[in-house]
Amino acid sequence: MWSIWPELPAYGRKAAQFVDLLGYFSLKTPQTEKKLKEYSQKAVEILRTQNHILTNHPNSNIYNTLSGLVEFDGYYLESDPCLVCNNPEVPFCYIKLSSIKVDTRYTTTQQVVKLIGSHTISKVTVKIGDLKRTKMVRTINLYYNNRTVQAIVELKNKPARWHKAKKVQLTPGQTEVKIDLPLPIVASNLMIEFADFYENYQASTETLQCPRCSASVPANPGVCGNCGENVYQCHKCRSINYDEKDPFLCNACGFCKYARFDFMLYAKPCCAVDPIENEEDRKKAVSNINTLLDKADRVYHQLMGHRPQLENLLCKVNEAAPEKPQVMTASEGHVKRVLGQNQPL
Repeated sequence: MWSIWPELPAYGRKAAQFVDLLGYFSLKTPQTEKKLKEYSQKAVEILRTQNHILTNHPNSNIYNTLSGLVEFDGYYLESDPCLVCNNPEVPFCYIKLSSIKVDTRYTTTQQVVKLIGSHTISKVTVKIGDLKRTKMVRTINLYYNNRTVQAIVELKNKPARWHKAKKVQLTPGQTEVKIDLPLPIVASNLMIEFADFYENYQASTETLQCPRCSASVPANPGVCGNCGENVYQCHKCRSINYDEKDPFLCNACGFCKYARFDFMLYAKPCCAVDPIENEEDRKKAVSNINTLLDKADRVYHQLMGHRPQLENLLCKVNEAAPEKPQVMTASEGHVKRVLGQNQPL
């Protein structure tokens, strides 16, 4: 195990568990004094090397000075990710579906949603408000897809492209349902299907309200005798579905007159790519790589443009208060904190 000790700096935070195991076995395994001395020298040497790199880092002076002036926890001028300081693992958190969707299409029973990027989803919570007893959801199916599409309409009415994540049953009048997934799914697109309903068939004889003049209108035939409006038109966008007289969802805007649905995901952003299965997929992957490289290059030049401004501002601060030693004291503490991150190596 000690033979791969010099390689540890390349693994950053992920080396901590290895170091714990190495320390445990080194203590439990009988060693000669010569071997113990050799191991100690290896440990000290790698720490000395990494501390020297930190001390002579080209941006260390800026970081140290900033840490003494403002709350500062990050290394924003770096173009190469440090495996110790940079932790790309994002914890799961609750996210409203409305905050991460960029496009939505509807059928009379489905919401098809394109997300802003790939997300690992562990749980979905559905809250149902303004519930009408005339028609209530009995079954919800959750589907997912991880294909990158230009517009979500490409996946509408194409069941073969979707993977079923979970089917849940609701009781009459239930206002909240938690969809716990056996394993987290990785999705760029979601489809929520209201597959089955509790229906009050006597509602067909009820009196409806005209969306234009508010007059009472018999459900059959559903045409206002006062203004001639169709009472089955969408109350939000006025669209009329001629194929289905009383759909659960408006297939134009998604409005539902029977309930209001709010979706909450227990998820986190992740990195996922489309599988390359043919020449078209390969060309698309190359195009995406070039786009990301261009974006990375733009961000790099923006970062480099901030450095001279920071240096000028810090020079002005030091000139205005040269007698204050707090900056140096804080920088020393900052260096100790940074060095402490390397102790497991």
